[in-house]
Amino acid sequence: MLVINYIEVCLGFSVLYKATGGVSDLVSNFDAVYFSFITATTIGYGHMAPIGHDAKALVIIHSMYNFIFIGLILSNFAFNITYKDGTYRVKANKDKPEMVDIEKQ
Repeated sequence: MLVINYIEVCLGFSVLYKATGGVSDLVSNFDAVYFSFITATTIGYGHMAPIGHDAKALVIIHSMYNFIFIGLILSNFAFNITYKDGTYRVKANKDKPEMVDIEKQ
């Protein structure tokens, strides 16, 4: 679910980047999507950059969203891991029914 949200947000920001026209070398829609994903993954190759206050503000908002998103993923991962007896294990999901061994019944 988080991955779908991540893709939707990147595509939404790519539309905003294209609409503001404030990114250097932004020619096509693919360039806008490319810039959005490069910004989201914090790679930032440097050949495309925001120009103007509107585009810079969008990049700041997009970057802040991604920090929150990465924090949610890491906290979700850490919440589902437990340390017991010297090993890390995945916590049991209480929503799923337990497996019952039919042969023992």
